[in-house]
Amino acid sequence: MRDILSRQGRRALQSLGGHDVLLAFDFDGTLTPLKPHPDLVRVPSSVDRALRTLARLGPVAIVSGRSLKDLRRFFPRFTGSLVGNHGAEGLPAHRDALGSARSACRVWRSHLLRLLRAVDGVWLEDKVYSFTVHCRSLSALRIFERYFTREVLRALPPMRFLSGKASINLIPLPMPHKGDALLLLLQRARYGLFVGDDETDEEAFAAVRGRMITVRVGPVRRTRAAFLLRSQREIGRLLSALIQVRRSSQ
Repeated sequence: MRDILSRQGRRALQSLGGHDVLLAFDFDGTLTPLKPHPDLVRVPSSVDRALRTLARLGPVAIVSGRSLKDLRRFFPRFTGSLVGNHGAEGLPAHRDALGSARSACRVWRSHLLRLLRAVDGVWLEDKVYSFTVHCRSLSALRIFERYFTREVLRALPPMRFLSGKASINLIPLPMPHKGDALLLLLQRARYGLFVGDDETDEEAFAAVRGRMITVRVGPVRRTRAAFLLRSQREIGRLLSALIQVRRSSQ
């Protein structure tokens, strides 16, 4: 795969100047290192400053599986777009889907809590409109998946199953995904960039193909992204390169 910070990648970045270009980023594992618990995550001050600088120079969005409330807590001074719950929160066009998603999660909540009591090493992150089941080990993840499969066969509102890194995302149907959110944001932009780090971002890479430069963070065998960022630790270098591109186009 092509490295976005290689000579070829930097040539591609030169197309991202101008006020009509969207720069979008996943949060956990992309802008911040992954942690064993979501509450342990901290946004590096250098990353926060770089994002605020980019937002002053043109459109920037953070599109995450986190709740919108969580994102606002992490980025209180960010002036770009914050989109939570895999694309459902933060965009007026998706507001109608939230009521049915809340109702579906209300039905699922008691079932999930019962399942979690039966499996050691897993816990539930309740984001009102979706859930993430976090697992301390791959064995715990596999055990929960087996329980989950049985539960899906029951007469419950339909849910999408999206695997993350040591986690499972449960998203009510027909909730939008990150790709839907990016396509809405692109209505006001001619081109863009999206950077993400796991399977929940692959749908977005596919949805925006040809309209955004796509970058997968970390080593991976297969991805729909066009470029690779070798490690999350290199996000600062990518943000600095994007600031330089935007400033040179002013």
